[in-house]
Amino acid sequence: MTTVYNSEKYILEFYKRSLKTAEEYFNNLEIIFVNDGSPDRSSSIVRDLCNKDPRIKLIELSRNFGHHKAIMTGLSYAQGDLIWLLDSDLEEEPEWLKGFYAEFKSNQVDLVYGVQKNRRGNLIDRVTGKIYYSLISFISNIKHPQKGTTTSSLMSARYKNSLCEYKEQNFVLSGLYALTGYRQIPYEVNKKNNSPSTYTFITKMRLIIDAITSLSAFPLVATFYFGISIFIASILWTIYVIHGWLSQSSPVPGWTSVMVSIWMIGGILIAIQGLIGIYISRIFIETKNRPYTIIREIYSKQV
Repeated sequence: MTTVYNSEKYILEFYKRSLKTAEEYFNNLEIIFVNDGSPDRSSSIVRDLCNKDPRIKLIELSRNFGHHKAIMTGLSYAQGDLIWLLDSDLEEEPEWLKGFYAEFKSNQVDLVYGVQKNRRGNLIDRVTGKIYYSLISFISNIKHPQKGTTTSSLMSARYKNSLCEYKEQNFVLSGLYALTGYRQIPYEVNKKNNSPSTYTFITKMRLIIDAITSLSAFPLVATFYFGISIFIASILWTIYVIHGWLSQSSPVPGWTSVMVSIWMIGGILIAIQGLIGIYISRIFIETKNRPYTIIREIYSKQV
């Protein structure tokens, strides 16, 4: 199963390589493409494949909903005993199935997920990635991978069924993997860099916010303790000022210190209110109980 978005130049090679690899291990198979509102010719190319091969199924979403939501939609339609999930841009190689399948069988697990042996990108990308995964592990109560995860993963049908029971609007797939449980192991891969990433800075920031707010309430608890710390510090500072005023050993802090304190405390309060607002907005969205994707059409050759 895979998703497509601006993938027209990769689809045919992806199909040929995926089919060749999968046929070495399985006789009965299906390839599901989920078109996540791609603006290029990806949809028409997959439709042509559907007309030639009845094992191909195309799920057309009504617009672009996002990579992870498109994946969850595709998984809900996957019917096999084993589900091989990967991206269609060939940065994740279809031939990896051999290694994933060997790990899956030898360790008797329900999920083998890919992690990058060496994270791609520049120094800033690698450092921020390390901070991101460390932060997620620190604030959540789950064992989240510490390396850059990939889309590529091989899962059992029962694991997939349990994963698809999650219906929340804001989530990160690697977090749901960890929350689902079962026996799962990582598998190191070397991901290629064939095309510019569709994950912009804003997209990455949204992903971080989704990961933090969907996996843990720790930031809310931390703000409470942070507020208590500021309150205690203000009491100690007040005692110091009063003592200085009574003893005249030091002048009472003037305008500068007052303004600095006001700006500092004001900024902290606004940041805390913003954090609470994010959680409230998440609750607001979830209570609407909207579908996280809308399927416009499911296309496959009728036999």
